[in-house]
Amino acid sequence: MPAQGLKSGVNKNNADGLPLMRLFLSWKQKFRLLIFTTLISLALLTVASFWASQRLNSSLQAREDAAAYVNASTTVMNQWWRSNALRQQLTPDNQADFAAGLDELQQLADKLPAQAGALGDAETLGHAQQIQAVLQLEVAQQKRLLSLNQTLGLTPFEGQRKAMSDRSKALEAISFDMIKASVTGALSSQRDYLATSDPVFAEMTHAAIKKLQAQIDDLDWRDTPVGKTVHAFDQIFTETQNTIEQLSATNAQLNQLSEQLQARVSAQTQDLQNGLLLRRAQEAEQARVSSLWLMGLSFAGVAALLSL
Repeated sequence: MPAQGLKSGVNKNNADGLPLMRLFLSWKQKFRLLIFTTLISLALLTVASFWASQRLNSSLQAREDAAAYVNASTTVMNQWWRSNALRQQLTPDNQADFAAGLDELQQLADKLPAQAGALGDAETLGHAQQIQAVLQLEVAQQKRLLSLNQTLGLTPFEGQRKAMSDRSKALEAISFDMIKASVTGALSSQRDYLATSDPVFAEMTHAAIKKLQAQIDDLDWRDTPVGKTVHAFDQIFTETQNTIEQLSATNAQLNQLSEQLQARVSAQTQDLQNGLLLRRAQEAEQARVSSLWLMGLSFAGVAALLSL
């Protein structure tokens, strides 16, 4: 007589001829198994979704950070171009804006290394530090240029240019025929020098002044108003020449720094396009593809579990 309440029985043979046992579950057991399988599936989907989302977000954030650094570098260069444009046309009206722009340029440049460091790329950090170093020198020289221009005079009615004009008028007022030719030569050469900054005209002016002073000594007029006028003219011209020569040297250094800066920015741009930005884009794409694959495999696994 068959036993009552058995949950399993022999109903099939396997390939070797051995009997197979099939497990019979009650509806409560099946319901519990379904709940367990569903919870495991949901957990797998949640973990897979979270991992994929985190990796994709990290890659996208890294790409955005790289793009933000590129924008920061562009902002620095735009400010540099604005400062250079103002430098070419300094006036009493825009000198305050020029000085404020230099301060802003310095602040922007000082932020670059920190922004580059956050990218975790040594090559980009090196570029940022080099650009900052050049801009520090550039800003210092531009401020020196502003100071020298203010000393010289941003208009003919300011600084040494005004003093030179006043001394020239006093010298021109001398009406003695015996020194008139030397006076005319000195005045003509200094006007040409102020207009061109050509050292040749400076030498011509000094030669004319030296000849004029020799004539003054021959006439024993050194301590007279005429002699004092010639001395005052010589003194202010020498001071003005010194300022102009410093301006020329500063402009030459600024031109060199400008070439260095543009070369380093160009090198950074190429390295970013072929290096960091390209890698970040590839990493973001790889993260996106990996996320899709992981989600697909997770769904397949869940489907397999639910079909048991």
